[in-house]
Amino acid sequence: MLKRNQYLMTLVVAIMIFFIIFTIGYYYIQSSASHTEPSYEGLATRSEKSVDVLGAAKPETVVSIQPDTQIHLLIVDEHNNELENKKLDPLVLLGLNESDIKNKFSGYDVVEFNVEQVALKKVLPSVEKVFEYTLGIQNNRVCIVQKEEGKVNKYIDLDMSASHFSRKTYSLLLKEQIAISPLQKDALLSNPNYIEKILQSYEEE
Repeated sequence: MLKRNQYLMTLVVAIMIFFIIFTIGYYYIQSSASHTEPSYEGLATRSEKSVDVLGAAKPETVVSIQPDTQIHLLIVDEHNNELENKKLDPLVLLGLNESDIKNKFSGYDVVEFNVEQVALKKVLPSVEKVFEYTLGIQNNRVCIVQKEEGKVNKYIDLDMSASHFSRKTYSLLLKEQIAISPLQKDALLSNPNYIEKILQSYEEE
């Protein structure tokens, strides 16, 4: 009988020790979990904020010339008196951005540049030599002829064959009878195909 009571007592004590250890272990695990969860939440919150910031950042749009963009080349003297104002065809410069235009028209300042309007300005100092310009032919290639009184003419090759033009135009080119302005000269250097507009306006006069 005594042994049976001792056995039951031992069993009860063992069960109590088990529950005590289980309870301590359970609360220890719960406590550890409660400390680690905020760090995950903090990481998640920071990640979400990073994603939100990236999503909110808008890609920078590059403004370029469109088919309906108005393009003006303006030449003024040192007193800002207008010497010439020329409108260019936007299709010739389609898709170019402000940096491209600056490179193409290196002697001009970009006064305005947006999809509606592009304005380029060049100041011509009074001390600058005044040249006369005509279109001509050298080695059967179309050139800009720069003339200065008392000096030998300078021929600027436009990398264009003269044989593509009509006999009448060829004759005018050969005789250097098609006069162009400094602004038209600059436009031709940027785009030799601009000669078509010059010839068209010249024939209409």
